[in-house]
Amino acid sequence: LTSPLTCNPDILLWGSVFIPTLELKVVTPDCDISIKVQSGASGSVILQNGNNTVLTLSGSNQAAKFEGDVIINRSSVLGTAKLSLQADAGEDAIGVQCNSNNTTTKLLNVFNSSGVDIVSLTVNNDSTPDLLFNTDDGSGTITEALKLDSSQNATFANGVSIGDSGSVYGTDNA
Repeated sequence: LTSPLTCNPDILLWGSVFIPTLELKVVTPDCDISIKVQSGASGSVILQNGNNTVLTLSGSNQAAKFEGDVIINRSSVLGTAKLSLQADAGEDAIGVQCNSNNTTTKLLNVFNSSGVDIVSLTVNNDSTPDLLFNTDDGSGTITEALKLDSSQNATFANGVSIGDSGSVYGTDNA
C-alpha cells in the first residue's frame, strides 16, 4: 500500500452461554484480521488473520501458543529454525536466571520424537558453578558426558577420541 489503509472495524459479541466471546474484526479487500477475547473457563486471547489462528494466549495455563515460526528482532527466519532471533552487537541473545542455589538447572533440553529427554545442557547453581553436557546413555537415562568446572577444568566421563592425526596440542599442566 502506498497510502494509509482506512477501514471501519466491526465489533461483535457472540458465543454460547458457556464461552462468550468479544471479537474485533477488520475486513477489507486488503485485510481480514480479528482479535478474539474469550471468557469462561479458558479466558483465552486469540489473534487471527482471516480464519487462521496466529497466536493463542491461554487463560487456563498461561501458555502462549504460536502457530508457525517465531522471529525476534529480524525480518525473516534463519534457515528452517522454528525460533530465529538476532542479538544486537554487545547484547545477550538469551538470558536465563536460575532461581535456586546448590542445585542444577537444565538450560537446554532436547527431546526425541517420542518426548524422551535425550540431551541436556545443565548448570550447577552454587558458589563454584559447573557447566554439564548430558546425553542419553542408550537406556533412557541421562548421564553426564562432560563437565566444565569453575576452574576451567574439563572432565570427560569416558575416553576422548581425536580425528585421524591423533595429535593433541596444548600445555601439560599435570
